[in-house]
Amino acid sequence: MALKFKCPNCNEKIVTKFLKAGDTVECKKCGAELTVPEHATQTSEESTFLNSASEIADSAATTASQPTQSKPYPGILQAIWVIILINLLIISLALLSGAIGAIINYPLHKHPALIAIVNLVAIVLVLVIDFGNTKARFQEVFPLTPIKTSLLFPLTITLIGLMIVLAEMTTLISVIIPGRSEQFAKYFISLFDKSLWGTALALVVVAPFTEEFLFRGLILRGFLNRYSIIKAILVSALLFALFHSIFQFLSAFLAGILLAWWFVKTRSLLPCIYGHIVNNALILIFIIIIPPKISDLTEPAQFGPLWLDVVGFVLLGLGIWLSVRMFKKIEIALP
Repeated sequence: MALKFKCPNCNEKIVTKFLKAGDTVECKKCGAELTVPEHATQTSEESTFLNSASEIADSAATTASQPTQSKPYPGILQAIWVIILINLLIISLALLSGAIGAIINYPLHKHPALIAIVNLVAIVLVLVIDFGNTKARFQEVFPLTPIKTSLLFPLTITLIGLMIVLAEMTTLISVIIPGRSEQFAKYFISLFDKSLWGTALALVVVAPFTEEFLFRGLILRGFLNRYSIIKAILVSALLFALFHSIFQFLSAFLAGILLAWWFVKTRSLLPCIYGHIVNNALILIFIIIIPPKISDLTEPAQFGPLWLDVVGFVLLGLGIWLSVRMFKKIEIALP
């Protein structure tokens, strides 16, 4: 019996008769170095990788005579350095804009539109530099494969439910860390007062595209080619959370897991970008419709009604269930 599985990078079907779980293979389609997974399916199909034991010996001899290839980029430490570099660039550009603002007597560094531009420049610059390190095509690192529009409904349901649950978690954090969380809330709301369009630009346009290209594109794609799917998802979500403030950490971590799961199942950044846009847009709309009063932020945190929490968990569970069903339908089935 042969083992059958799919390349996590390009969905190419791989069948091998003479390799076992844990052995290394190279995808003929995208060239990614893969490990035969434990969950590989047994099949009687002809091998698409190696057809005989002699071919394995020949392949091993050829591999031994060739120089050792570098592992897919980035690994965990490399990803950490990427994030550190981006933050250093953001700080440098913010200081530069602050100096220019002092000259023209206008607080440029505090305007949300300029904050958006600073983040855009820093992330895009690093992405351009690190793209060359992947030694892959643009579509492989930043796949924008179209998805079925029917998938948007369960994704949206999941997001709404997650937002309700995360709102309560954020309230809990404000109880655990009083004072500091209110300062962050005041800063966040002050962005809306300075410029609504600038805040919308930062939250709904720049952040979704740049952060998804970075975390679900460059970083998660590299992790999936080096580590197990679970490890790749969890570590990429952790780095995504660390990229945000301590008050957003838990929310960003859980959202990072959800977005990474969508990427693994669809192999496209489009649902991740969509989810990021919807999440940030709902926050923006909520604050516009029900603007919180700064003075109220000093009062004890108030949790939402129990019925709203129940609705949140129901929507979250329903959205995940529908998404799983939809993923099974749209997944490229192995014959």
